[in-house]
Amino acid sequence: MILYFADKNLTIIGKASTDLPKGYEVKNDKKTEDIETQAVSFECEIPYGDTPVKCDNLTTPGNYILRQNSDDINELYQIIESEKDTDAGIIRIYGEDVGMELLDEVALSSPNDTPIWTVTEAVQNTIVDTGFVIGINQLAESTTTMACSFSEQTRSERIKEIAELFECETDYRITLSADGHTVEHKYIDIYTKRGTDSGVTLRLGTDIDSITVTKTIENLATSIYAYGADDAGGNPITLAGYSYDDGDFVVAAQTFDDRDGNGTPDTGYCIQSRNALEKWGRMVDGQKRHITKPYNVDTVDQATLFNESLKYLKSICDIAVNYECSITNLQKKVSLGDTVTVIDEEGQLFLTSRVLKLETSEADKTVTVTLGEYLIQSGGIAQSVRDSVVQMISSITSAQMTEMTADQVREICT
Repeated sequence: MILYFADKNLTIIGKASTDLPKGYEVKNDKKTEDIETQAVSFECEIPYGDTPVKCDNLTTPGNYILRQNSDDINELYQIIESEKDTDAGIIRIYGEDVGMELLDEVALSSPNDTPIWTVTEAVQNTIVDTGFVIGINQLAESTTTMACSFSEQTRSERIKEIAELFECETDYRITLSADGHTVEHKYIDIYTKRGTDSGVTLRLGTDIDSITVTKTIENLATSIYAYGADDAGGNPITLAGYSYDDGDFVVAAQTFDDRDGNGTPDTGYCIQSRNALEKWGRMVDGQKRHITKPYNVDTVDQATLFNESLKYLKSICDIAVNYECSITNLQKKVSLGDTVTVIDEEGQLFLTSRVLKLETSEADKTVTVTLGEYLIQSGGIAQSVRDSVVQMISSITSAQMTEMTADQVREICT
């Protein structure tokens, strides 16, 4: 693998490789792809030898990395962060794919008259004057329209929100000139769903050397209190008056705390899961009660609020399970989003699931895949625990002599 370093004008200024006899060496490289965040990152270490200043100039944040992967696909990353370790004699670099350029591009909030767009129209309006164009578009013929009400955000955040709104997936891609040193085109590809039902079967002991199973209920909820942006009267929209019941998920009134202090519990309208309540509900006075989480969607359209909130509840209303596998048989080609089968006969595991995360190393010749329905996002202490601790300590300190602010408490809990 050869990495070409380029300055901010995409002029090649140097290179490093995993196997060339001369020049800088690439060590401990890792490319990470994540289906949920749509992020692609690349990191590696470059031993700088007796030319630390030159290597430092090549790896300066803001510069670019051009490379061609093992499938002959061109990739472009911008260096976001570098770290020089004089003890080890290396510079560690971390970069993100070319789509992250849109992190620096602002997308303004929607006009008062919320536009009704197809996914193609929404993406096209977001990438105007950015240098990107729509490439592969599996939804080009789709006539499905949605109310596209967005707050001010970066263009990359807007693209992600559009994908969530239309329940599709996107990817960023480039093409290079014939000499491989100039970016000719930048594309945003739109997929109904990335990956294929590849038919690949991975067997423990033959194709993979280990399976790590992670299970968590850290973010579990059986009910969602959904609320949106403020309406014309200055009040956030809710699901009050919205009707839905598919036998499991239902919009229903639910009692909460007494917010106005009149001695009567207040009522809010939630999306509830009957099956999740039966399985995970908390027992209170002999009855099962919902585990409820608030969820905000930046929209004034009630149907959009419902659809986004229902999708979120489906992702958290049961135990989350991920399977991480280290592939040793590199003849088995797997891409992000593919559906593959994993077999562990001794452990009686027969799993067919989707690749949610893919980590590859060209230097170490390793591939690690994470399979599941929803990707578990590790975050240490559960947010619900953080909030409870913050609320508890804030209450104590406000009732007595306040010794720290809530923000200071949050820092302690982080």
